[in-house]
Amino acid sequence: MKKRRVVECNEDDYISKLPNSILCNILSSLKVREGVRTSTLSSIWEHIYANPTNLVLDGDNILKKDHLASNAWRYQSAEQRFEFNRDRTLAFVKNVNKYLSNVEHVEKIYRLSVCFTFGNGSTDLDEWIRFALKKKVEEIDLCLSEEENHLTAPNDASLHVFPCDIVGNNEGASEGASGFKSFLKCLRLAHCVLAPHMSYNHGFSTLTTLDLFRVDLKSEVHLQFLLSSCSNVEWLGLCECYNMETLRIEDPFCEKLKYLNVSLCQQLKKLVLHSNSLESLEYKGREVEFVFDAPRLTTFYSPVSDTAACHKKLWPILKLPTVLPQMETLILQCSCFMGEVMKNRLPALTFPWLRHLEVIKVATVRQDLGWVAIILKTCPVLRTLELHLRTYCCIDDEVSESEWPEEFSHEHLKEVVITGVRGHSSEIEIAIYLLRIASALEKMTIDPSAKVYLGKGKWGHEDILEDWRNKGREKVHKHLNQEANSSAVELLIKNSLVGSNEMNLIHSWYFVLVAPKSSPKHFTQMETLILQCSCFMGEVMKNRLPALTFPWLRHLEVIKVATVRQDLGWVAIILKTCPVLRTLELHLRTYCCIDDEVSESEWPEEFSHEHLKEVVITGVRGHSSEIEIAIYLLRIASALEKMTIDPSAKVYLGKGKWGHEDILEDWRNKGREKVHKHLNQEANSSAVELLINGKVQNHNAGAGVQQKR
Repeated sequence: MKKRRVVECNEDDYISKLPNSILCNILSSLKVREGVRTSTLSSIWEHIYANPTNLVLDGDNILKKDHLASNAWRYQSAEQRFEFNRDRTLAFVKNVNKYLSNVEHVEKIYRLSVCFTFGNGSTDLDEWIRFALKKKVEEIDLCLSEEENHLTAPNDASLHVFPCDIVGNNEGASEGASGFKSFLKCLRLAHCVLAPHMSYNHGFSTLTTLDLFRVDLKSEVHLQFLLSSCSNVEWLGLCECYNMETLRIEDPFCEKLKYLNVSLCQQLKKLVLHSNSLESLEYKGREVEFVFDAPRLTTFYSPVSDTAACHKKLWPILKLPTVLPQMETLILQCSCFMGEVMKNRLPALTFPWLRHLEVIKVATVRQDLGWVAIILKTCPVLRTLELHLRTYCCIDDEVSESEWPEEFSHEHLKEVVITGVRGHSSEIEIAIYLLRIASALEKMTIDPSAKVYLGKGKWGHEDILEDWRNKGREKVHKHLNQEANSSAVELLIKNSLVGSNEMNLIHSWYFVLVAPKSSPKHFTQMETLILQCSCFMGEVMKNRLPALTFPWLRHLEVIKVATVRQDLGWVAIILKTCPVLRTLELHLRTYCCIDDEVSESEWPEEFSHEHLKEVVITGVRGHSSEIEIAIYLLRIASALEKMTIDPSAKVYLGKGKWGHEDILEDWRNKGREKVHKHLNQEANSSAVELLINGKVQNHNAGAGVQQKR
């Protein structure tokens, strides 16, 4: 008989003995309604919730469950949806005003965050900003569109105008309309209008960070007023902003600016930089005119555009030696098909001072050695080379030197890092080639975890694929150890394995397919499953999955890469094995040219799935196979209520964390129009709420079609 374990209970309340300042910081991390509940614990806690250091005002924090944005899909008609949005807005404003009245005595607020779709703006929001400014707020974060929650974003005419006149003044005596001094250091705005007037722009002089996303700048005159006041800004981001054809950053404007991010501003035609402080530039978008006079600008990041025209010009790479001859760090993101272009165009270039180069390179066939050799020849003093590879094809066995470029000696390269290695012969050949030609090489690191650029200077890592564990690791060790033993290079081959705490993610369908009879038996109670599949699993799924059933599975996410058309067959099989599935998320990455025809000739047999209510498809570029999958699901899911199409690919980073890849140029040039054409036509015949990139598209499901700017 087992002895009962006795646990002594210590009745001392150590938490209540903490200083009030620490307790306030703890409660500031809770939701507002959860913080308020602590007032019932004891007399000590009665008023602590009313001393927050941060104000986080969003639907989840402020509203009851009935008013959450996730309930919007329940209302089919435009009138019902309008009433729901009006009621939740009134409830949100009422609850926030009541909460702020209880925290009126707070002396210092560090951060104000508001995430809510007001529809036609709100004068109350201006008062909340004024309240925070009075409390010496240092960070304001306003996101005025809950796109992730699938509520319709306000149209251009109803965008909220940020109240520049109440931000304050740093002049002491003449403190402007606000009547108090500004302590604001960080301002992040999304889905609003920012148009400072010459008379009311001094409050921005205290800012060190300004981040704008989908902000209407009204005119270049207003933009110049804004920049002229940002004398202390060090970090400036402009993403998908409009009413800006020329961006000029010239001394003495932004005289302390160190980092500039300009991304997908579709109306931009010219970027002029005359700055003695700027150190890093991140640019993504169409070809524009560069005029640079920035002697300290030594770090540049840019994806090479996917458009055919830019492929021929290799833009912006060909411009960089001319406009940035002093560049020391370059981060370059290339599409699948850039290897041949690099070999043809790069030999005419020289980057005389480049010391650190990172190349993010996807390939659907063998990685090509030629472009690596060309890159090294154009960078004569390069010291560090990082290749972040993702190779989506079957692992081949032979390592061959027959098609290697001519060897030469690079005398300055000291460190090489290659990530995303799975064991492809082409990856091993690149490593061996670098070991041989880099005469000064001191260290080489091989990492099976692919490094992913998330934007704004942030990186993530993808999970290690099954190929590495099954075959690739042994193959890499065999070839590279043999080569490195003949030199003094320090070779580090990382062998990271996934910990037991990540068993909630089955990295490959192979786990299920090996033992189709036993696997479901061990997971009969499973309700949520996340699966990551390789390129070639479609046929295997169709052959092996029909014998399985997941009786309680309600939420399924599939991460699926394809180097050719995505196959509809495996989608149908998945649904048949999950009879009570309610939510299906397909995170696709399709690396092949976009085709034009949407065909039903090879579709699997249609059937009726009676429980599927929501579908999310991410990473959509406009491939016909992606559209066919969406149409097929619209037809067979008889209970479907909502479908979301997102061009940004969702990437699993491990340990429960997700990231999003950038939207590819294909989507803007061709894919978006193609998806709208086919899916609107299909969804209009049903009551399904269709959202394409966060916008409600189906007339029958609510507001009318809204085109993105």
